[in-house]
Amino acid sequence: MFRLANIYCYHEDLKIKLDELIQSMLKASITALVVLLFSPIIAAQEKQTIIWAVGHNPPRIAIDDRGILSGQGGIQQHILQAGLSEYNHIHEVTSFRKFFDDVANGRHVCSSFLFKTPERENNIVFSVPWHIDLPPRIILRRETYESLGEPESLSMQALLVNENINGAVQTLRSFSSLDGIINNVPNNNLEQLEIPIPKFIDMLNAGRIDYTVAYSHLVNYIQKSNQISDEHLVHVPIEEGFEYAFTYVGCPKTAWGEQVIAAINPVIEAERAKSSYLNLLKMLHTNKVNRDTIDKVYHQSFIHSK
Repeated sequence: MFRLANIYCYHEDLKIKLDELIQSMLKASITALVVLLFSPIIAAQEKQTIIWAVGHNPPRIAIDDRGILSGQGGIQQHILQAGLSEYNHIHEVTSFRKFFDDVANGRHVCSSFLFKTPERENNIVFSVPWHIDLPPRIILRRETYESLGEPESLSMQALLVNENINGAVQTLRSFSSLDGIINNVPNNNLEQLEIPIPKFIDMLNAGRIDYTVAYSHLVNYIQKSNQISDEHLVHVPIEEGFEYAFTYVGCPKTAWGEQVIAAINPVIEAERAKSSYLNLLKMLHTNKVNRDTIDKVYHQSFIHSK
């Protein structure tokens, strides 16, 4: 009888363990099924991140210690990011050299205001046009301007080979159609330095260089911020300069970059069709000729450009 009781208990024990095993397997199967069903949804909800390479170049664009953007470029950047809610966005203050190295290495970094050049297209995929740039000017010390005969305009090529003066510009900065002249005239007097733009204006004011190439609205802002009279510097049109040029958003020429630009283009096309965007493009220009030029280019070609 004792033996029979033992056998009975043994079978009862085995039954309980089998029940526990079956319940455990069912729970594991259900868990696996839930993971299998919902993992695509969870993955889809994990946003990718775009690192936006920006420069602190007020009044065009400024970035504070918290990474918050302001100025015309800051507004444009916010427009882009609002239209790309499927991505996370990070601002990174960087140099042109660092940005171009990053895109060449396929890093998830983009920039909002780039001139398109054949060399850049090797590593960068560009959006549809996003901004209208008016030409830079040759910025001269007044003494230099007077020694040159106070010209109404200057040839960039002739200026580069003038042995009596010296100039400087920012390394890797593009000036659209002027790049071919600046980069290809041998033994020229123009030094290329990897320093912020305000430093070039400081060098002009201190007499360390005679000229630079820059945008008038930026130079005026720097002078005003430093409480220095505009009379010390003269802005002269460049004879080989362009009337206007488009700038673009650029991302690395990778599958990821192509995907981002494909998402950006509809955002740009919807925004630039608004009259408020035309006003934004003219925001920094107080000169009537400049404002009229932007108005003309906007309606004639920019709004429908690809």
